[in-house]
Amino acid sequence: MQQSAWRLQLPVLRAALRGLARVPQEQGPVPFGDAAPAPWIHLEFDIPRLGRRVDAVLVTHSCVIPIEFKVGAKKFERLDIEQAWDFRIDLKNFHAPSHAAAIFPILCATEARDSDRRWKPPHADGVRPLFCCNGESLGRAIRLALEDVAKTVPAPISAQEMVAGTLCSRFIGQPNSQACGYSALSQRRESCQRP
Repeated sequence: MQQSAWRLQLPVLRAALRGLARVPQEQGPVPFGDAAPAPWIHLEFDIPRLGRRVDAVLVTHSCVIPIEFKVGAKKFERLDIEQAWDFRIDLKNFHAPSHAAAIFPILCATEARDSDRRWKPPHADGVRPLFCCNGESLGRAIRLALEDVAKTVPAPISAQEMVAGTLCSRFIGQPNSQACGYSALSQRRESCQRP
């Protein structure tokens, strides 16, 4: 089952990422090239000790983009929105390397007709509200995230840091705590924005 989902996800990802490495440096102060870690994507990314997996996580420059795919889905279901929202919270609060990263969560319902047009401003913890897109607009969602993060100069995050990331254990048993400076668990879940 999972392998068949990957067979359908991979062409969508390839198309979305085409040209990503060729983003011109003039688009912003984010260090492209030798000064920045190479863009990296991890399928079925394990969130440490939580037993949860994100379909794909793109790490590029100082940007972490968790992507939850719903292959063949024609609309954005409430449970799918909540699942993608929860992954964003898990990464920000429980995965140490993601604390300082710009997180841009995406829900990709590959056959949906509607798609968000732009990213909403970040929450107080620096994470963007969920961006809902279809398979054809996934690349645009990623490019818009990179353009947005280029307006700031957060420290780059590498693939090695992401994989080696540890659980922020101070959150265990404290779902609404201010531990590590984040209170995103108490934020409300959002539905996808409509153009």
